[in-house]
Amino acid sequence: MVDRQQQRAERVIVSFKQLLGSELAGEITEEKYRDLALMVREVIAEAVGDAVEQVEAVTRRIRAESDRPERGM
Repeated sequence: MVDRQQQRAERVIVSFKQLLGSELAGEITEEKYRDLALMVREVIAEAVGDAVEQVEAVTRRIRAESDRPERGM
């Protein structure tokens, strides 16, 4: 998962540099781009964590409902 997050972060940085144009992108240091990539990875990790929590909540709800006997049967 971390490799995919790293790859996505790198794609965001490349796209960002293209939006800036070569002259403006060249004015930003590689250290700042690394900081930006770290922020992007953190946001991705947080979003994945939120999605996992939602799936877990749905799974718990489904399990709780499946443990109850059905009415009318």
